Amino acid sequence: MIDRGTKSEIESEGFDLGGTLHAVEHTAIAAMPLFALCDRGDMGGLSHTCFPDFGLPAIFLYDGYEGGVGLAKRALEIGTEWLTATLGIIEECPCTGGCPSCVQDAQCGNRNEPLDKEGAKYLLRRWLAE
Repeated sequence: MIDRGTKSEIESEGFDLGGTLHAVEHTAIAAMPLFALCDRGDMGGLSHTCFPDFGLPAIFLYDGYEGGVGLAKRALEIGTEWLTATLGIIEECPCTGGCPSCVQDAQCGNRNEPLDKEGAKYLLRRWLAE
């Protein structure tokens, strides 16, 4: 969940909120195989600019198999390392707008729209600084 202050900062910096959340979602999923014996297809994700139950932006990452195999639990155990690796993937990619090596996902049900690579870096840096 993203608090109202962070949401306002993302928007005031000129980043696309939906694209920022979506890019973080994709890259965090792609980073999980660095920490667990899995494939990026073993996790699922969903991002909302205003999730109805919270009234706030949110990113949901979950086991892609009914009943789970422990990936969400593992994510909670390695939160800081996982976010650091996620940021590293985005920062180390030389592309300018986002590509399959950083924020795009070939299996994306939204055809990789919207995505905001710079916004994702901003959000991840902010989270890691807290």
